[in-house]
Order: sequence, then C-alpha cells, then structure tokens
Amino acid sequence: AGDFCFNLYGQMAQFFLLFFYTDVLKLDPVIAGFIYMGALIWDAALDPMLGAVVDRTRSRYGRYRPYLIFGGIPLGLAFIAMMAGPAGPGTGVVLYSAVIHVAFRTLYAVAAIPYAALFAHITRDARLRADLAGFRMFFATLAAVLVAAMTMPLVEGLKTPEDPHRGWVIIGVAFGLVSTALLLLVSWAARGLDDEE
Repeated sequence: AGDFCFNLYGQMAQFFLLFFYTDVLKLDPVIAGFIYMGALIWDAALDPMLGAVVDRTRSRYGRYRPYLIFGGIPLGLAFIAMMAGPAGPGTGVVLYSAVIHVAFRTLYAVAAIPYAALFAHITRDARLRADLAGFRMFFATLAAVLVAAMTMPLVEGLKTPEDPHRGWVIIGVAFGLVSTALLLLVSWAARGLDDEE
C-alpha cells in the first residue's frame, strides 16, 4: 500500500509536472525546468541528512512510524497545493510553484525514507522479505500504470471550458486523499515493528 501511495505521487511528478507547469500554469519552459531541477537538487541534498535524523529517532510511536503518521497529511496537502496552483504568467505563480514543489519534495522525503527503512523491520525471514518485495513492486507498478493510463483521460473528462485547470485539481485532491489514507493505514499496520534497536 505504501508503494502504491509513493508511486502515485512520484509518477505524477515524473510524468506530468513539467507539462502541468508549462501547459496549465503557463510557466515559461525554462523557468519550469529550473523549478523542477532546483527541487530535485534540494531533495538529493536533503535525503542523506534526513536518513541520519530518521535513524536516530526514538519515540513512543517507534523509530519510523512517526514520520508516516505526522508526515502523511502534510504531504497530501502539499501535493494538492501543487496541482491547485494559480495559472498565468507572473512572479507570484513562479514563486508559488517553486515553494510548493520544494515543500512537496521535502515532505515526500520525510515520509518515503522512513517507509523504506521500515521494510527491513517487517521480518527477518529472507524468503518472506523477498515475497513482500514482490508485492511492493506489484503495487508500485500498478500505481505507475494507473497514473500513465488514466491521468490525461480523467483530466480531460473533468475539465470545463471555463476552467481547464479543474481536472488537475480534482486529480490532485483524489490522489492526495488516497495516498494520505494509505500512509495512515501503513503506519497503523506497522505498529510494534520498528520499536527494536
């Protein structure tokens, strides 16, 4: 379920975010590229630092679960905000897009890094872990196929002549709600799995 969640977010960003910036929000392609690249550079710099912080975390909720519990809702909100950004040329749209994209990448890392680390604590049985890894890949692929095959038909079906942005907002809300619910489900199901040293 967690892999489905993270791939809904990740594949949307990978497949459609630059298109969304240029064709929906009407950002200059060079500016859109710089926003995307800057957020990825920030993410690459953040990940090792966040990994060190996560690994040292000790709480009554466990080592990794607090990041899923308290990071899932802000991540969903950041994703929705990214898809609901204002359209049109102007400095405000550029700043909004840049700030929200960096916030999304930050919150994605806050939830995804502990989620990946939590997997090592599910079982010590190597064969069972391999089977579970297969399930993870299945759900990751399912999310990627869903995003690739359904996003544009849904966006086109949900938009109106008066509001061509409407479909993107609805997709953002739907994916954000589903993903947030899945992260909370994962954090509930993983109770007690990350309490050990």
